[in-house]
Amino acid sequence: MKTILYTLLAGFLLSCCACSKKSGDTPPVITIPDTCGNRFYYYWDQTIPLGTYSDTLTVGFRPGTTIAQISASLKKYPFVKGIDEKSLYGAPKFVFVAISGFSDCGMVQQMLLQLKSDSMITYANQLLYLRNVYTGSRDALGLTDEFVVGLKKPEDLPVLEEFAKTTNTRIREKSTSYYLLTVERRNSKDALEMANYFHESGLFYYAEPNFITKASPL
Repeated sequence: MKTILYTLLAGFLLSCCACSKKSGDTPPVITIPDTCGNRFYYYWDQTIPLGTYSDTLTVGFRPGTTIAQISASLKKYPFVKGIDEKSLYGAPKFVFVAISGFSDCGMVQQMLLQLKSDSMITYANQLLYLRNVYTGSRDALGLTDEFVVGLKKPEDLPVLEEFAKTTNTRIREKSTSYYLLTVERRNSKDALEMANYFHESGLFYYAEPNFITKASPL
């Protein structure tokens, strides 16, 4: 699995569960996808099922957003119950956010809609998890706005560039072995759905979300 690894505050989820525009920007038209059903991603030719936490989100911010701005932005929302303080260190690109636990998927989706309408926020997604088949534990995965694509052969780059252009995604980084793509804010799909879409096209060697591995016990 191609992931970015961040070591975060141990026990954040448990502790939170225990707690009872840029000016001139045109607000984007955002449609929150229906992600209440079963979620999964492709790892090579395997379909990997994923679970969803209803009380924790991964929220990304525009480059250059300060810690003070992030804190002030999130405090505006009454459903935000806590922020993983350790993920605020340095120049944060994202934070883990605890919200009031809701079993109603529609309510969680409305929260995501509110967050994504904030001009400082680039994405907001529910925290996912992968069930560890050896230990039975839940390995938490933060869903960002990025996914990784491998080409079948170098000559397929124009195919990727055209596919990205027509799907409201953007090639962010190029390497000798893979390409990192970003889902544009105006896209109605998240990075998990877009990675699956690229994989199912059959045009590429692989396509996977660029998950954040939350390295703390749940």
